[in-house]
Amino acid sequence: QARLDGERRLIIDALRCLAGFAFEVSDLDQCERYATEGLVLATGPKLAPERAEILIALSATQASRGQLAAAQLLYSGASGVPSWK
Repeated sequence: QARLDGERRLIIDALRCLAGFAFEVSDLDQCERYATEGLVLATGPKLAPERAEILIALSATQASRGQLAAAQLLYSGASGVPSWK
C-alpha cells in the first residue's frame, strides 16, 4: 500500500505540474482536465495534502473564468485540509 500511495503521489504531482503549466499558457480547459484527473486520484487521508494542492489549481482556474463563488468553495476545501496550512 505504501508503494501504491507513493506512485499515486508522483502521478498527482505530475498532473499538478501539468495543470500549472497549462494555467500559465492560459489553457484553462487543459488545466482543469489535469487537475480533475489528479483530484480523482487524490483520495484518502494520506493524500490530503496532494488533494489540497489540486483543489488550489482548480480554484485558480475557476477564478480566472470569473466563477468566484466556485473558486472560493474549492479554496475553502483546500484550506480545510489539516495537513495543508
